[in-house]
Amino acid sequence: TAKDLDSNNTVLGLLEGGTGLAFHQTHSDDASGSDCSDGDDDRYIDMSRCEQLLGKKPQLYACGLAAMWVLKASSEYRDEGLSALLDRLDKEIEEKGLLQVLAPNESATQHELIEHLGFVYRPRRLEVGQAICRLRGIKFE
Repeated sequence: TAKDLDSNNTVLGLLEGGTGLAFHQTHSDDASGSDCSDGDDDRYIDMSRCEQLLGKKPQLYACGLAAMWVLKASSEYRDEGLSALLDRLDKEIEEKGLLQVLAPNESATQHELIEHLGFVYRPRRLEVGQAICRLRGIKFE
């Protein structure tokens, strides 16, 4: 689990230059949806050493969304390890589609827009695993 990461109130940000990802906490009672994080680095994923993703922002962003999905699933399937959770992610994407799994709260119109603009590309399972292992503050139990 990642320290204080509430997947229901977390948004993903792609860091400038496409070298990392950051999870930002928001509060549902905050109408502006502004960032309410406490400023620590526990929600930063440095992907600068994952050269295959550098310059591929849509794939990097999808990798971050998939990492959020795995972190959320880890609280539901506590007895499963990272490999089993990545298997579960792959199965869900195969059965439901990428956007239905990684962006389930978006409208059909937004899904169509995302697909046409190339906003996200399906990440490789190893890249998702790399992102999770690089998340500062992550603890494997």
